[in-house]
Amino acid sequence: MMAQNTLSFAELDNQTRTDKFVTGKEQCIRYGAWVLKAPIGYFKEGKSRETRCLLNDTGKLIAKAFQWKLQNMTSVEILERLKARGLKLTDKRLHWILTKPFYAGKIVHKSTGGEIIDGNIEPAVSYSDFLKVQEILSGRTGKYVQAKQKPELPLTKHVFCAMDGNALTSYVKRKKNGGVVHDYGYYKCNHAGCRTNVPAKLMHERFERVLHRFNLNPEILTYFENLITDMMNEYSEAAQQEHINLKKRMTETENALQHLKVRLALGEIPADVYEAGMKELQSRKDTLTLELEQWSQKLSNCSHVVPQIIATASDISSLWKCGNLDIKRRIQNLVFPKGIYWDKQISDYRTENVCDFFLLMQIISDTYNKTKETSSFEDVSLCGR
Repeated sequence: MMAQNTLSFAELDNQTRTDKFVTGKEQCIRYGAWVLKAPIGYFKEGKSRETRCLLNDTGKLIAKAFQWKLQNMTSVEILERLKARGLKLTDKRLHWILTKPFYAGKIVHKSTGGEIIDGNIEPAVSYSDFLKVQEILSGRTGKYVQAKQKPELPLTKHVFCAMDGNALTSYVKRKKNGGVVHDYGYYKCNHAGCRTNVPAKLMHERFERVLHRFNLNPEILTYFENLITDMMNEYSEAAQQEHINLKKRMTETENALQHLKVRLALGEIPADVYEAGMKELQSRKDTLTLELEQWSQKLSNCSHVVPQIIATASDISSLWKCGNLDIKRRIQNLVFPKGIYWDKQISDYRTENVCDFFLLMQIISDTYNKTKETSSFEDVSLCGR
């Protein structure tokens, strides 16, 4: 009997210690202190509620991984870059990292009922950029990036066959020419019976010629700069008003969240109603956070975006020709956001889905050239006059 009593008291003591530990852990987490084991890329300092999670060298590399993903790099490319810098990860591990709110300075734990808490954590990425990464990973951006794309064949999956609408794939064939082995790239359509198989050299030359149509005439760069400046000023005013409206909605949402917590504390609503309301309001707050960050970036970019537009518009074909794979992809998606079609019957492109901005540049240049030609003809003295 004494032995049983001793065991019972020991079990009670252990249960009491466990309850104190769990309660203390939950309180620390709600306070924003992560007292559990720090994930990869972090080290902890301090104790209890003063615990802070700071980035180590691995965490700084993980921060770069988020930025690369924001640039629409594939997981394969990110893993290769991290490996070159001394960090070896699996694709599954990288995906886990990119979807973990902890790296955005947020704490999500079962003890908080799904509520997102601002943690005492040094973020590897801002929360708005983290939400953008989630959109990219979920495929809602509408952009397809091939996992293994050859740098010398940038048009892969961006050009579509005009006959059947399939995206063209690519391959490299080695041939001997004068005893020297050369690599020759080709684009082809995989649709049965299509037989579209085009040398990469020809498609690249044709694509440069298409881009050359959108190069802005150097003689009207000043007028074009004034036009873009006026447009950006008008856009800045509209963006400022939209930013104010979003901040007002964010304040209303945060007040609603706080009111919901007070009602739960006073026992006015049950826990299930609180969780449902918290989930809805938190989702709304996440959306507003993302939109606010986007509009803030647009406002900050207004001051220096004009020179970038002029530099790009002056000679976009040469920029694509001399750029690396990432620059070429950006230009392709910028000018032809929905891709471009290759018509094998005419052995050239069909430009149907051009960005409105570049259509405007083409119209401005063409109008200027026609006006200049007309004025030059009027200056010529006719016979007998």
